[in-house]
Amino acid sequence: MPVRTIVTSTIVRVEAGRLRRRLIEYYADEGSKDPLRIEIPKGAYVPTFAVRSGAHDGSDVPARPAVEMGRLSRGRWPSIGKSGILAALLVIAVTSWIGWRAMEQSIAPEPAETARVSSPTVFPAIVVMPFADETGTEEGNSLATGLTEDIVTDLSKMRGVDVIALSSARLLENQSIGPGAIGEKLGVTHVLRGSVRGQAPKHRITAQLYETRTNRQVWAERFDRDFGNELKIQDELATRVVRGVSEGLAARQSGGLSARRLVTDEARALYRQAMDLVNPPNDVSRLLVARQAFERAIEIDAGYSNAYAGLAYSYVFAVLFGHSASVDADLQAAATLAQRALNGDSTAGLAYTTLAFVELIRENYGNAVALSGKALIVQPGDPYINAYHAYLLAANGQAAAAVEYAEQALRLDPLNVRSPYMNILGYVSFYAGDYQNSLDAYLGSRRRGGPATPGHQAHIVACNAALGRYDEAGKQLAILDSISENDGWADGPLAHRFRRTEDREKLAIGIAELRDRIGD
Repeated sequence: MPVRTIVTSTIVRVEAGRLRRRLIEYYADEGSKDPLRIEIPKGAYVPTFAVRSGAHDGSDVPARPAVEMGRLSRGRWPSIGKSGILAALLVIAVTSWIGWRAMEQSIAPEPAETARVSSPTVFPAIVVMPFADETGTEEGNSLATGLTEDIVTDLSKMRGVDVIALSSARLLENQSIGPGAIGEKLGVTHVLRGSVRGQAPKHRITAQLYETRTNRQVWAERFDRDFGNELKIQDELATRVVRGVSEGLAARQSGGLSARRLVTDEARALYRQAMDLVNPPNDVSRLLVARQAFERAIEIDAGYSNAYAGLAYSYVFAVLFGHSASVDADLQAAATLAQRALNGDSTAGLAYTTLAFVELIRENYGNAVALSGKALIVQPGDPYINAYHAYLLAANGQAAAAVEYAEQALRLDPLNVRSPYMNILGYVSFYAGDYQNSLDAYLGSRRRGGPATPGHQAHIVACNAALGRYDEAGKQLAILDSISENDGWADGPLAHRFRRTEDREKLAIGIAELRDRIGD
């Protein structure tokens, strides 16, 4: 059975969700004083318009009842600024596009293949392919690697553009395919490529931005530099490239490029390895090895904020998955380390996410979601941050709203087998009541060799039972019993992280009912 679009969802829901998020970001920022407010209601794809009755002072004035687009167009348009008009035109254009895509999707056959991502959208989506080292030297390779990572990091902090994770880009690195083919595989609108050439002391760095639909080059620049302080050159060039790309994409940034610290290659590499080691976090040995890697990165570079955020993350996940011998001490360590990361870099999104999990464990659900929202603001293009925001929303009783963030995480890093994104999509879909979506995601992760735990198996059992497939549910239950000596997946720490009692008990009750049915 083929995995659905973005592994489990339809194009219409994904694109409506993406537009909904863009509107929320717009009204939280430059559109906060616009008298016209445009919304895409949950579960619907036609925009509604609400007109504020007050002046442009940003005060909390009750909005008039929302009206549909057709009614507003027949009446008198309010006086709105240029940005409001542009937002309205964007909504009309995009909803028309969504309707067209929905019709196209309804008549197009689903290909008999495994996971694929959605087609490129009206919002820019870019993949940065690893810069090629054509120098054959250690210095050239180091510069190419560092440039690629810095560009991805900076682009992921821009609003209005989605950036595919480097882990997925690396899987296509050695394939001789053009921008159009990359766009098909990753669902992106643009591809950035670059290279480092020459011999010391002079190096030439080139970068080119391509539009995947046409294979057309839309931006390019060349930089000639004398090799001196490699990290400073890397920092300067990454900043220049990101600015050029942002102009080529016509994207809107959240507030300028942040000043980036110059981080050594070894510390960066350890951080990457540690993040890969964390999953699945129910394996305590993986968490401990990851923690050692984060600590070593800090020893190498005591100012590396990401390493502090990662170390904090390892502590809070030890508590979340029941590995901690001292919960209070580990939570305090997580909070202290996360704050240390933010003191060094206010855009360290993983630090906000870690603080959000601290609040979740303390059952401060509103604070948890708010902190996770901050992580999305500073680093909207990070797949981990999107996926964990989905998890936190589900824990707060907002599983239906969580699905689009889990799908977005998978879209941003579609090829990374070790990632938790498909399983998180399965998790939040289950609590949203979309059992087929949940089952497709869990099985899709398993087919491609992703993380698998007894908890994932328990959800597969429950999904089959909820869909009335009792024979298959019984077979999967036998597998669950063979790999799990107790019911920790149902009544362990994760089950108690939900705000609502019905969510806490949903999995356990579903499997208990199945056992009763089989027993009968």
